[in-house]
Amino acid sequence: MTNRIIRLTLTCAFLAAPSCLADDGDLAGPIWGEGSTDKAGASSQSAMRTKSVAASDSSGSTVTSISGSTGTSSLTGTTTDTVDMYEIYVSSTTAFDVNTNGSSFNTRLFLFKKVVNADGSIDAIPLAANDNVSTLANWSRLHNTSSTAVLIPGLTVGPHYLAVTNNAAVPTTCPRSVAATPLFSFTSTTAILLPSDSGEQCDWSGASTVGGAYTINIVGGVLLTRPDTCSDAPLLGEGTYAYSTVSNLAEGSENNIGLNNICGVPAAIRSPTWFRLDACTGTTTIRVQPSTSGTATYGFVVYTGSCGALTPIGCSDASGTAGELSLATSDCETYFVAYGPLKPNSSSQSPVVGPGTLIIACTPSAPDADINGDGTIDGTDLALLLSQWGN
Repeated sequence: MTNRIIRLTLTCAFLAAPSCLADDGDLAGPIWGEGSTDKAGASSQSAMRTKSVAASDSSGSTVTSISGSTGTSSLTGTTTDTVDMYEIYVSSTTAFDVNTNGSSFNTRLFLFKKVVNADGSIDAIPLAANDNVSTLANWSRLHNTSSTAVLIPGLTVGPHYLAVTNNAAVPTTCPRSVAATPLFSFTSTTAILLPSDSGEQCDWSGASTVGGAYTINIVGGVLLTRPDTCSDAPLLGEGTYAYSTVSNLAEGSENNIGLNNICGVPAAIRSPTWFRLDACTGTTTIRVQPSTSGTATYGFVVYTGSCGALTPIGCSDASGTAGELSLATSDCETYFVAYGPLKPNSSSQSPVVGPGTLIIACTPSAPDADINGDGTIDGTDLALLLSQWGN
């Protein structure tokens, strides 16, 4: 087993929070949670990606519901977080069926198609919306299960956006002249509505109503897929996650990561799975544990930076039983981890793959009382602390 720390130079803003461990949202299971910090945004740029390390390339993994909350009032009297948008993967157009039955407020559901433009920008193109499933219920349903008609034209297998909000909200385009254009016209509260404008979603109107807790029930046609690129990486907090097997991609895949120049290991990570580490200020330990000894050799690399501008800072490989790496981390940095089965450079054979568990642990460090960094803990440090109290 090889453990190497490549480089670690971390700086932190003055009086940063001591530690930060996220609610992982049950990423390894069939129930997806938004988490306690309201991670789902209101646009394609801030939508929460429902990606799971437990998913396989060939069949994904089952998701039965998405839970979260929206429309909370702040201490200043304003209502925030009124729209939650998720990136989902539609696996079957005929089986697609989602609803908000059991939510604590009157919901609306919106479906958008994810479109990646030639310049790399992403648009959310409206496909369908529903306010109330019937005159006797205030929960919403979007489905494409009718045998007599196509309910949602434009629905295809692939990535889409699903948004939940209150019963007054409507997505709008970006302002084209004086005002933005609504993408839906709610002439009926019970029908599945098609868009009244073909523009991409940019903002929302009427989304100022207090909401509450919601549940999006996934009846069929939606899968969790494996995060196989940096941009798809979900946020994983401290915990244990079951990972799945991966497919044998063709030799020379651009997703493979060679380790020779990174940490001196003459091998490559084949078809890596990505996640973003919810770091704490302290020591973070990452462990890859194959389920069966000797059936798989897994490696991983830890990066800082942003997608397209990553710098490797550490790597480890797992041989037979487990591989582990501990490194100092800071709340001020963003960390990405790519892991997967290792293929030796000297071998022409595909790597042996198998399931296992990914374990993330964090040991927070004690706060440094020498705030100004002059080597002495004195009244100046106390004055600096008190000057920031409550900020």
